[in-house]
Amino acid sequence: MRRPLLSTSLLLLPGTAALATTWTVGPGLSYTLPSQVSALVNDGDTVDILAGTYPSDVAAWTAELSRG
Repeated sequence: MRRPLLSTSLLLLPGTAALATTWTVGPGLSYTLPSQVSALVNDGDTVDILAGTYPSDVAAWTAELSRG
């Protein structure tokens, strides 16, 4: 009887990988500047910054991001 209970409890534990978010920044998208997402990201998130020019945009990154 303990075995099914253990299996059920393991299914209820959320994995951190499932909580990671991928943010995309670029011209014509919801986020057009890297600084717009810098305050929104969490540890483990990925930020894809599309090629482009982002003049005078400065962002402080405090989260541990995935690097690719």
